[in-house]
Amino acid sequence: MHPHTRQTGYLKYNFITTNKDCYRYSLYPRTIPEWNLLDLDTRIAPDVNSFKEKLDCLDIKALSAKAHFEI
Repeated sequence: MHPHTRQTGYLKYNFITTNKDCYRYSLYPRTIPEWNLLDLDTRIAPDVNSFKEKLDCLDIKALSAKAHFEI
């Protein structure tokens, strides 16, 4: 994670670049763009149940499509 700046935002991860598909499509690199698109309120949820409730209010399919379209 990197510190809060105007360019990066708060609690966002740096995107991982790789030339190996076996790593590019693994869980961690594949989910970074999706995590970075979550709103701050969701990212700072105080516990797992709150996080899940906030995710239930989001359109996960649209978020995922947007995240992978922007790569």
